[in-house]
Amino acid sequence: MARITVLDDDLWKSVPSQVVEQAKEAAAEEPCWIAKREDGHFVSFDAPPGGPDTATGDLVYIAEVSPPGR
Repeated sequence: MARITVLDDDLWKSVPSQVVEQAKEAAAEEPCWIAKREDGHFVSFDAPPGGPDTATGDLVYIAEVSPPGR
């Protein structure tokens, strides 16, 4: 089972369960993150905080989902 590290307790309560399930599936091999975009949508993706693809500042990171055993 994937390990979830919550980074923002307040926003975690609002994350749809389908996004959490998608993140768990995506984290089977590599870590992924759950974030809220500036437009209000919750997403799961493989770009870590501070990476060049996420440097625009329009994301709020909510949780890190790690593969089992990590």
